Amino acid sequence: PLPLQDRFSLLIQHHPLLLLPFLLAKLSFSSLVSAIIVFFSIMFLLPFFEYMPKVALAAVIINAAIGIFEFHELIFLWNIRAYQDLFLFFLSFISTNVLGVEGGIALTIAVSLLLIVKHTSSPHVAIIQRSPSNPEHFEEAAIIRDINLFQEKHDFYLEYMAERGVLIARIDEPLYFANIGQIKELFMKLEQRGTVPVHAVVLDAGNIPFVDPSAAATLHELFQEWKNRMILICLVKTRPPVVNLFIQCGIIDLVTPERMFSEIKDAIHYLEQSITDHVNQRGFP
Repeated sequence: PLPLQDRFSLLIQHHPLLLLPFLLAKLSFSSLVSAIIVFFSIMFLLPFFEYMPKVALAAVIINAAIGIFEFHELIFLWNIRAYQDLFLFFLSFISTNVLGVEGGIALTIAVSLLLIVKHTSSPHVAIIQRSPSNPEHFEEAAIIRDINLFQEKHDFYLEYMAERGVLIARIDEPLYFANIGQIKELFMKLEQRGTVPVHAVVLDAGNIPFVDPSAAATLHELFQEWKNRMILICLVKTRPPVVNLFIQCGIIDLVTPERMFSEIKDAIHYLEQSITDHVNQRGFP
């Protein structure tokens, strides 16, 4: 008898179509071809599997499911204490067995979206101060997610301008309907918790990639309230898409273009020159 490799070569010579699956597997769109084959198999070939024993069908399903059940991922999530991801993992597993595939997936997606909204609605605001070692450099003095954690008044302002009441803050996330309310409340409470009245606010907007219309309307209300109370507002590092939105919604008219800066130090230099007159105008000593 011929060796196995010789018999295979002879078979390919007489039946070249047998090479088609191997050739398709080498192509970049092999996944698309596989998907088309599976689609037509489900649509037109299912009747031929009607009399196949359920044990055989179960074996096929179990064999496919074992390949996607990655136990090492569970161990990794446990080691890094990613309990939220573990919760979603077991929620998906249990709910798909109890409610079915569609119900389990829908429940898992809904819970995941709620967790995402909860996480993103907690604002990340950094209070900035002048670096003690470099007067031209500004650094984080505090990172605030919940102002209620501060039980007493704290001086979050620049030390050399604390008596002038200058608040410098940086927002490190997009502004949209889910977090803008908490950010507004955070700034209002910062004014109350400060050791001196606020006379100027410098907002570093360099880390705000976009602002949705709801957030823009709330910012307009906050800036209008500050302007009515004669609090100076300076914007720093504002990105062009955000500037365009601020122009359209009237925020730039409240701030005025002369108080738009590219660096915090430029805004501070401006305030150093103008805040004395501004404070005297407001009637503070």
